[in-house]
Amino acid sequence: MTKLLATFAAYLQAKFPVNRIVVLLTPVFVTLSGYASAWMAEHFPGLPQFTSAQITGFMVAGAVAGLTAAYRWLKGWEAHEARTAPKQATEIKPVKVNVEPTLAKTARNTASKAAAKK
Repeated sequence: MTKLLATFAAYLQAKFPVNRIVVLLTPVFVTLSGYASAWMAEHFPGLPQFTSAQITGFMVAGAVAGLTAAYRWLKGWEAHEARTAPKQATEIKPVKVNVEPTLAKTARNTASKAAAKK
């Protein structure tokens, strides 16, 4: 069973990297964090009764906290990729293309056509 889970995890990592999962699930977690912070502000024992505007403020603060966490994670992931990419990259060898004979041939053809028309 462990091998099966490890194989499935490797498949998911190869086909669907973690950064894509974070990007796709960020709106869900931001919404949940906003809702949870508003619920806690309304139902947490010992807190005074808040107005609807204050509860909305708590909801916005929770949503911003969720967005900040996702932003920081993705920024860290980008920095990690920047550090590891040079190690994984292969050297690209330049391809030499001889363009001059083609241009010279085209110029000769153009000149011979112009001479034939005269």
